[in-house]
Amino acid sequence: CVFGEGPPIEAQTTKHGLVCRTPPVSWRPQTPIGSDHILVDLSVRSSETKTDFLQRKFAFFDCNAHKTCMDCVQSEWQCNWCSNDNKCSDNRNNCSANSLSNEVELVINQLPKLPHNANYQCVFGEGPPIEAQTTKHGLICRTPPVSWRPQTPIGSDHILVDLSVRSSETKTDFLQRKFAFFDCNAHKTCMDCVQSEWQCNWCSNDNKCSDNRNNCSANSLSNEMFSPSSAGAAPVPNSFISDQKYCPSFDLNRNILLPNGIPKEIILPVKNMPIAANVSV
Repeated sequence: CVFGEGPPIEAQTTKHGLVCRTPPVSWRPQTPIGSDHILVDLSVRSSETKTDFLQRKFAFFDCNAHKTCMDCVQSEWQCNWCSNDNKCSDNRNNCSANSLSNEVELVINQLPKLPHNANYQCVFGEGPPIEAQTTKHGLICRTPPVSWRPQTPIGSDHILVDLSVRSSETKTDFLQRKFAFFDCNAHKTCMDCVQSEWQCNWCSNDNKCSDNRNNCSANSLSNEMFSPSSAGAAPVPNSFISDQKYCPSFDLNRNILLPNGIPKEIILPVKNMPIAANVSV
């Protein structure tokens, strides 16, 4: 596999095509100023003939290019905002411990100043008030601990509550909007998981849905990807899936007919089967 102008990297052959290890950071091209990614040609090359016989575009992205929470979480990549570090990252492990607590940033125009010793509070549903932190753009609210949160209804992946902004001085709620607590674990299939309206991803080797890469086993996270098996196919992640086209599924284009009462062996073609990092195929 050849990424852009970098040196060739030996690929692993699988039943479905190839597994390519992405190059180390020192081999990767710099992201242009003002952009969060750069596209390069990803080529599949024969070591014998030195000829590229498959090629497609591949994106190296840089979440650090985003300087605000809004830009960060709205990017097309899997970027997360580290609140206390005031930075955007593609890996929660790059955030300080305090940044991993769940926080909500509320952008509020013309937020009035409160008297001395008074503060703003956030109230989630029927829970107790939580002191908010004032910022240039509004408030940051720390979400309540799990024990304070309402249970998700059976058959749903979320529950809506009222999120109110309250003054500790007047005990009056002067702003209110809906807020969703969601649970990716409610989804039991890859398709349902990645098609949810939340940032849910499928841990293929664990066969579970999660909003956090750290909840996947080590085998579900790797720096490897399948190479395209045809010119029009796209590379897919090894086992951490965020797009439905990469979900494991049957690859059938016709009905399979079985004679009644007669044993018969059938072949079921599948695609996007996970490959664990420590398993040879």
